[in-house]
Amino acid sequence: MSNVRDTEIEQMRKIIEASISNRGRVIDIAIDVENTLTDIITWCFYPSHYSPDKGTSEQLDENGVVLKSILVRKVYFRDKIEILKDIIMVKKPAIWESNRKLINNLRKELDRVREFRNLLAHSPLDISKEDLLILPRGSHKKGNNFQVLEYKKGKVIKHSITTKRIQTERFRMAGVSFTLYQLFSLLNDDLKNVSHYEHLSSLANRLINLSSQG
Repeated sequence: MSNVRDTEIEQMRKIIEASISNRGRVIDIAIDVENTLTDIITWCFYPSHYSPDKGTSEQLDENGVVLKSILVRKVYFRDKIEILKDIIMVKKPAIWESNRKLINNLRKELDRVREFRNLLAHSPLDISKEDLLILPRGSHKKGNNFQVLEYKKGKVIKHSITTKRIQTERFRMAGVSFTLYQLFSLLNDDLKNVSHYEHLSSLANRLINLSSQG
């Protein structure tokens, strides 16, 4: 009996470690995505000299840095996604007209990043003994996968967070980051980097498809 209990404790320890590691990794990447989005919105309000060899945050002048700090403190991720479209329509209408599909698809992907980040950031870990059996066979023994509980409209929804899903969502976040840089290059007529980031975004999307099928 003691050996069985020790095994269960060890399995639980691995699941908790997997939860901490994978949640932290995904949330960190999602924060980077949101920061890039915030930088681009801020730059649209206060455009400064553009340097293609610098990151988005390095493009901000003093006014931009102040505005970014306000946006970070006061504006939710979902609202920034909406602001992105509106600010481009106002500040760069030609870019909006010629890249509607790209921008609308980007907004959808940003929403998916936001939703998965929120799921991992706000949902408690399911550590009930009976529900460990729902995970893929052997995964709870290896500690690769875990399950979280989402409370929505008075109901509890169980989500199995597998290694495969984590990998797919990380590829998605990489693709969204590249598309944000592609959009920023478009806003600055930097055609060389537009092609570069478009290629990287396409590569990330292929990896998402491969990960989903594997």
